[in-house]
Amino acid sequence: MKRVTVILSVLLLVVFIGLIFAGCSSSITVSRGEIVSKKYEKPYLASFSIFKIKDPRNVSGYMVLVQNEQLETQWFYVSEEYYLEANVGDFFVYNSTLHEPV
Repeated sequence: MKRVTVILSVLLLVVFIGLIFAGCSSSITVSRGEIVSKKYEKPYLASFSIFKIKDPRNVSGYMVLVQNEQLETQWFYVSEEYYLEANVGDFFVYNSTLHEPV
């Protein structure tokens, strides 16, 4: 009986982790367009005293909002350097090695 409980617990944990990772994936709806907004958010999911849980999708916390010709918008995580150089109104082209969709 104990073996069955351990196997079911491990299976449940694997399914739970799979669901978490499936929920973290983002698709690209806007691959290029004009930057219409910029913002910074702390890259933490939660903070407990000295312990902080970092968001695995967000390495920088710097984001730009891009709008295409069809008026669709999407947020992208960008590097601090890009964030500081980019201005609202600049043209943005998605690069999978440099940008992460939100």
